[in-house]
Formats: sequence, structure tokens, C-alpha cells
Amino acid sequence: DEIEERLAWELEVIDKTGFADYFLAAKDIGDFVHDNGILMGVRGSAAASVVLYTLGVTDIDPIETGLVFERFLNLERSEMPDIDFDFQDDRRGEVIKWAAERYGEGHVAQIVTFGTMGAKAAVRDVGRAMGMDYGEVDEVAKLIPSRLGTTLASALDETPDLVRLIESNGRYRALIDSARGLEGTVRHASTHAAAVVITEDPLTDVVPLQRATSGEEGAIPATMYSMDPVAKLGLLKMDFLGLTNLTILDRAIKLIKERQDIDLSLDEIPLDDQATFEMLGEAETFGVFQLESDGMRRYVKDLKPTSVADISAMIALYRPGPMEHIPKFIESKHGRQEITYPHEDLKPILEETYGIIVYQDQVLLIAQAFGGYTLGEADILRKSMGKKDPEIMAAEREKFVGGASVKGYPEELANTMFELIEPFAGYAFNKAHSASYAMIAYWTAFLKANYRVEYMVALLDAASGNPERLAAAVREARRLGIKVLSPDVNLGGVGFSAGAPGKEEDSVRFGMAAVKNVGPGAVQPIIDERKTAGPFKSIEELCKRVKFQGMNRRTLESLMKVGTFDPLASRAALLESVDRILALIQREARLRDSGQTTMFDLLGDEVPTPAPDLGLTSQDDVNENERILWERDLLGVEITESAFTRQMLANADHFIVFASQVTGDRNGEKVGLLGQIRRVRELSTRRGETFLAVSVGMLDGEIEVVVWPNVLETTRGLWEDGKFVSVMGQIRERDGRVSVSANEVREYQYGGVGAGPSTSAMEEQVDQRPEEASIEPQSGPGPGKAVAGGDANSSGSATLANGAAGGAYHVGVGNSASSIGESAARVNGSVKSGDSYGNGTKEVTVGLIVRVVETDHPREDRYQLDDVVKTLLNFRGDEAVMLEIKTAKQTVKMEMPFVHVRSCPELTDRLTEMLGSENVRPLA
Repeated sequence: DEIEERLAWELEVIDKTGFADYFLAAKDIGDFVHDNGILMGVRGSAAASVVLYTLGVTDIDPIETGLVFERFLNLERSEMPDIDFDFQDDRRGEVIKWAAERYGEGHVAQIVTFGTMGAKAAVRDVGRAMGMDYGEVDEVAKLIPSRLGTTLASALDETPDLVRLIESNGRYRALIDSARGLEGTVRHASTHAAAVVITEDPLTDVVPLQRATSGEEGAIPATMYSMDPVAKLGLLKMDFLGLTNLTILDRAIKLIKERQDIDLSLDEIPLDDQATFEMLGEAETFGVFQLESDGMRRYVKDLKPTSVADISAMIALYRPGPMEHIPKFIESKHGRQEITYPHEDLKPILEETYGIIVYQDQVLLIAQAFGGYTLGEADILRKSMGKKDPEIMAAEREKFVGGASVKGYPEELANTMFELIEPFAGYAFNKAHSASYAMIAYWTAFLKANYRVEYMVALLDAASGNPERLAAAVREARRLGIKVLSPDVNLGGVGFSAGAPGKEEDSVRFGMAAVKNVGPGAVQPIIDERKTAGPFKSIEELCKRVKFQGMNRRTLESLMKVGTFDPLASRAALLESVDRILALIQREARLRDSGQTTMFDLLGDEVPTPAPDLGLTSQDDVNENERILWERDLLGVEITESAFTRQMLANADHFIVFASQVTGDRNGEKVGLLGQIRRVRELSTRRGETFLAVSVGMLDGEIEVVVWPNVLETTRGLWEDGKFVSVMGQIRERDGRVSVSANEVREYQYGGVGAGPSTSAMEEQVDQRPEEASIEPQSGPGPGKAVAGGDANSSGSATLANGAAGGAYHVGVGNSASSIGESAARVNGSVKSGDSYGNGTKEVTVGLIVRVVETDHPREDRYQLDDVVKTLLNFRGDEAVMLEIKTAKQTVKMEMPFVHVRSCPELTDRLTEMLGSENVRPLA
């Protein structure tokens, strides 16, 4: 009866408002999407409609979830309804193309949007027009807060450093003055990311259109009016949004079917899965929709959700305003705080949220229950409260109190209730939207908890093209015990794939197209041929069998460097023979084109023409550091485990080895961590005592360790760049910055068993943090050690060197020179032709001296040094390289132990082009 009554009411409202066609169009879209296996969700208030639910457009039962239809559509509202679709982002284009075909050309269009100049964009554009150096403009732009809505005026009010900067230089003042004149003006036009209009009459009857500029076949035009004018013309829009998480879910489900022969459908996933809620309770939410941020992880860990409703409430509460109620919500859920209600009559409305107003729907229901409003009138009240117009609010208060009086509530109580709901009306969340997102969040968590390999493959695939996200996903896979494998010509695909069942069960493999400089078109022919005729046994066979397309030298070298062809030959042999391999590929292509791919004996039998033997060996002379460098450059993350990585992972049960494990939600927790000192900053407390802020390198980044005066007194000799240390201390979170306050520190004997303190020692530590001390945000590495050619106090404009153990190459910026590689031998004096030097094991001949001159632009210096190293690694040989870094006050000379080259004119020419002939000295 309840369902039939609700359906009848909704259909009456739809009929009276004239939106039946709109709902039928939504059903059309839903049918197409479901029939074609495209994952879809509906966000926003549309999920509150039982009509849309019965039509199969939405997948959340509005009655069971307690969603109010009038929040979406009612007889009292003047605004158009708005249905927002989420499609898996890799198939959104299919839906738009289908809509254009279904409703006809000229009846479907996207909506234009105009981008305006924000504060930072105005500064950068004006600086470019004024011909200012990039570094100067960047210095100004970086001082402007990144907060949404920031203007140049507000930035000047709240950033004293910005004011001091422009007062110190007339050009900076002119830059800001000109930028203020342009701030907020329209900068460009583009297509709205989601909005689509569908009309019965031709669009050109009511709105100007412009042709699509994308050049894609079948691309639909765009309106030349933006969103608000389009709505005022009476046109109804739908939002077609692409959601990556739906793509991840789709990919994971297909992989589960492929690997485990399990047919999984989202609507059949149980909503009470214990493994899912246990994972959420431990805040293992990387890759879980809406629950990834540090702050959200902290609250989810405290909440320990046990239902989708808990997740929905947390999504709604985790915003400015309602966020202050999260602690009460958590305490009430766990029975640690008594649940109270503003009035007992509100218990049915607020019981699911422990007496706290969380959703807009609850505001509407309270106005109905206390003030006698219809739900449509209550929605108008909610919007009026959000606008805070004094006249309207006075009228609404009078109406609310009057309605409450009719229902038998005293005036004082009615006023109290009105004041209660007023702030919540402004920031309470749309429950239909929150419930829709909570369901997607639960689905992603369920797959991660129960099908981790398949889910991580899908997550990694989605992260391709975003180096930071990809590196974070690889770290998460490793944290879960999933091995990450390099691309493989005989096992890999275009994208990421799950390891073969059995030996590679818990592993994921990089896709060949995920390699930098390599696209799907270059590797698809390899995969197609392998599927047709089996794996490749040699590089010659590969060249002969595959009809390569788009395979150039750069692409081929990139695949070689990351190990794609390791099953066929060594990386060193392949790179040395790349010209011969390309020639063989071209030869085989010519033979195929000419039809001369076979030869015939006297009996007429067909025999394939043999390919020449390239004589490649399987013996590899590419060292570990070269592999790591190539992998970082071409994959965005290292696959080869360095000695450092192996040592850290071997101690993961005893120490924290991932920086991502040190989070704000663990504030005050005593921990032990293991890492390598990267940078040391010497600071002073308000009392003038010295303390250190140390960046400690871990497997997935760096963490700041604060060494207070009492600890520094006994450990001063340990704080040197490159040293491995075990640190016992407490996690501290302050103003969003997380660090570890050190209580006990020991040098860790790298290569052996850890020398850190025991767990019991850790438990005995107490916090020694001086409350009056303050640490300013870190802007770069701090003072380094004395090096050859200068003293510890000399300061260049921007240092080029900053190292990691074992010769692992890393570049940083700071205010004094250090070294590339902790194991690098520092050399004083000049080097003559034929001189030899050693690193304690053997002598090598110096074949090349390369000088990099430091400038006032650290970023450009860093990029130049990166390019130099990459160039050197392309010319491997037996001769060592001496690197000179020339600063304003000194020249630092150092061995590069991980780079050995063969001197040749081509290498000299490339380096000369980058650095100038005076900075490259090949030695005979």
C-alpha cells in the first residue's frame, strides 16, 4: 500500500509539472546502458524517485532508504528537475553518441562553459605576456593560496610574504596590478564536462549552436549559451558524467569472471560482508570511493562502520559545518555517549543518525512534523534558509510557529525547533546523493577486501597516465602482498593484467602500453600475433612474425629498458643492437609487402624464409641502479627491488617502512620507523635551543622526524645525509602536518639485521616535545656536509645534488652541496687524461668529465641534470664519468659509480648541445 500510494503521488506530480517525456528519456538511457553492459549510477536527488527506481533508472530503493521525493520534484518548486547520470568513464562517449542517434541530429547538444581567470592563472598569464622569467612568475604564484575562491585581494590580505615580495620589486608590483585588472574575466570557452540537452523541437529554434571542435566522428555540437541561460530558455539538461570508479568496478568484475569463473553483479553483492567492514574499520581505504583522504580515514577508523547507512552518513558529515558533529556521531554509535533528541517527536526522523541532523531530507521532515508544512513547502523553506534573506526568514519563522501552534506545540518550542534546523538547512547533505555514493563506496571496498588482485589490476589500469597516482597504487599493491611485475612480451597485455594462476597468483603485471613513449597501437600487433600463434622464442622470431605499426626507435628502446623483452634476450644486448633489430623489422615488412616471405623446394612445399641470427646474448650487464633509473623514468615507479628496498621490506614486520603508514589518525601513537636520512634542517626553539627537522626517506616517500634538544644532545653524530637510522618516537599531527617526534635513535646497520631498539624500549618512551617550539613549512633540503672543493658554510644559489644509498640517483634543491649517491667517492683536485680512481674495490679509467653549472633556477637545473644522466645511460661502456657541479662559490667533483660509458663523438655531441663545449671534456 505504501509503495502504491507513493507511486500514485509521484505520477500525479510528474503529470502536473509536465515532465513525463523527461522521465521516459531517462528510461530510454537506462535501458540502453543496461542492455549494453555499461555500469551506471544516478547521483543527486533523482535517486529519491520511486518512479525512476521502478523504471530501472536508479538502483537504490527510495522507500527503504527513507528518501524524500519532494527534494527532487514538487508542485511548489519553480526550478527544473535535474537527473545526473554517472557512467563508467571509458564508455561515456558511447552513451552520448547513442543519444544523438536516438533523438536525431539537431536535438542533442552539449553545453558550453566559460573559464574565467582565477588569481593564480591571471598572474601566470600576465607574467607570460610581460616577458618575465618563469621562475619569477612562479615565485609570486606559489605564494597565492590554492584555496577555492581565493582572489588576489584576499591573498594580499592573508599572505605577508606576498606583500613583502611585491614591495621589494617594481616588476612584481606591476605584475600584480595588471593581474588584478584581468582577474575574473572570461579566458576561454570549452564544453561542459557533463551537461547534455535533449529537445523535441530542433535546438536551433531556441539556441545558437557551434560545431564540435574535437574532430571526432559523430561528435555532437555545443550550445553557445552557458548553463543558466539554457535553463531560462526552458531547456532541460541531463548530466552525463564519467566516473572512473565505475570503470574500475567493471574491469574488476570482468577479471573475476576471467580468472575465477565467478559471475558477480553489483546488485547481488551482499551488503553485510564482514571482511569489507573489517577492512574499513582498519582505515585501509586506498582506492575506496569517497573514503581515501587522511581525514576521512581517521574518522572511518574511529567509526568502524557496520552498514552502508554508516558510510552514507559519514560522506554527508565529512564537510565544513557538519564535520563538527562527527565525534558525537561516532561516540553515540558505539554507546559511549547518550543519544538525545531535541524533542521526542523527532526520534523517528533522527534515530538512524543518532539524534543528529545529517541530511536535507530530515530538515524537510522536521518542518512537516512540527511546522505543518507540505514537503514541497518544506523544500522551499530549506532553500530560503540557505540564502539567509532576513525578510524571507522572518516570514518563514512566522509560518513555522503558526503551523506548530495548530499542531499543538507551544510557541517557545516552535521557535527553538526553527532555530535548530536553520543552520542545518544551509549545510545538511542531500541524502539521495549521499546514499548513491555510499553504495559505490561499499562496492569498491567489497571488491578490494574479497578480490584484491583483480581490484588492484583495475585500479592500476585506471591510474595509468597519472604518475603520482600510479606510484601510490603500486605501493598499495605491495603493501597488500601483491607482487608487481614488469611488462612481458609473452605474458603482458596492453594494460595491467593479473599474474597467471599458480606461481604468479598474487601478482599484477604492468601493461606494455603503460610504458612511457609507448601507445596501444605499437603493442597491440604483438599481442594479437601471440594469441594467434603462441609465445615468441627469440627476438628474431618476434621481428619476423609481428606486423609492427608505430614501432620506432624510441618506442622500442623504452620497451627494452623496462624488461619487456627479457624472456628473449638481455637488456644490454638488445639496446646495443637496436639499430639491427629495427633494420630486421623493416626487412621483414618489405618481404611481406613483396610477397617474398617463403621459398620453395623442388616439390613445391612452402618453407618460411629464415630470419638472420642477430647473435644476441642472455647475459646482462645492466646494473641494478640503471634498471631502477629506467623504470622510474618510463614506468613512474621502480619494479626492480634495490638492495635498499629489499632490506626495508625484510624489516616491515618490526618497523614502519612506508611513509603512508604515518598518518594523522595515529596522532600520539608510539611507533618505530626505519629509513634513510635525506635532508637535515637545523632550527631553533623560542628559547634559542637547537633542534632538527629531518626528512627520512622510506619506501613510498619521506616523513619528517623532529629531533628535540634533549634527544639531539645524545645523537648529534647520527644526523648525516645518507645514513640509515631506526627511530622510536610518537606521531604528531599539527595543522594538518604529520611528523614523528623522536625519542630514541640508532644507526641501522644497512645490509644486516636491524640495530634499532626493541619494541619494549619503544613502549618506555615518553614525549619530550617542547610545546613552545614551532616548525615552519619545509621549502627544501637544509645544510649539507662539507664536500671537496668547499666548506660546509658555503652557499650556492641552488644545490644540484642530494643522494640515496647505493648510488640510487636523486636530485634535490637546497643551500649547500652534498653528493649524488652516499657511496660516491668525493675527489679533490683536477683529473688528468688517463687518471684512475677507486671506490674502495677496484680502479677504473676516467673517460669523461662533465660539468653542470648551477643557475638561479633550481627547477631548470634539476631537469638539466636529469637529462645529462639519461643521456649518459644510453652510452654504456667501461669508462667512468666524473661529474663537476659548479656553484657560485665552489666546484664539487664526484664519481658517478652507477654510470659507465663508452666515449664516442655522438655522446660528446649530445652533451655539448646541452651543456656547451666548455663543460664536456672527453679524455683520450
